[in-house]
Formats: sequence, C-alpha cells, structure tokens
Amino acid sequence: MEDSEPRRRSVRQKVCLPVLLEYEGSFITAHTGVISPVGTLVLSPQDWPLETELEIENPRIPEGGSTKCKVAWQGGEARPGLYKLGLEFIEPQPNFWGADYEAVPPPPPPTELPGSTA
Repeated sequence: MEDSEPRRRSVRQKVCLPVLLEYEGSFITAHTGVISPVGTLVLSPQDWPLETELEIENPRIPEGGSTKCKVAWQGGEARPGLYKLGLEFIEPQPNFWGADYEAVPPPPPPTELPGSTA
C-alpha cells in the first residue's frame, strides 16, 4: 500500500496563542491554530501573498522570541476579516514556542504488512 501523503518534518499541535506579525515596520496581532518547530497556522486580520517574508514574535517568550518566516500557504477567509495563513520559519526554531509546545517525536514511518507489495 502506497502512502500518498508526504511525511511532516515535525509534529503539529493545536494551540491558540497570540502572536505579533511584523511587515515593513507595521505590527498586527494574530492567533495560532496549530504550532510546530518549523512554523504555524495563524488566523490573521491581514492576508499576505505567498512567499511574503514576515517577522513573527511570540510575546510569551521574553527576549528573543521572534524569528523570520514566510507565507507558505493561504487558506482563504476562516471567517469575515480573518485569514488562514501557513507560516514557515526560515530556519527551524525548536524552542520558539517554549513550554506551549510539547516536544513529541515524529511518528515512525509505516511498516509494510507481510505479503504486501510496494
């Protein structure tokens, strides 16, 4: 049996946290829906085009709780005035979410069942 879904680089967790997004000196508040060491899904009052580079700040992490990211996915309007955006960190940030992210190892790859053919 062939696995048609690509493997994720890390485990994603559903967590709602406020974050600040900075673009060209302007800041807006958004909220996460899903977090991981490689990015986040946010609900944002601003919709940005794919590949737009932003700075994301986690206000729950004192000093140094910010990193560069880019818009990697657009999910349209979740509700009027709130846009679903997938933000990918430019560099993985294993400690960006602090204690809000429980470091869980990714699931092991599936094993083939006896008698199956690839």
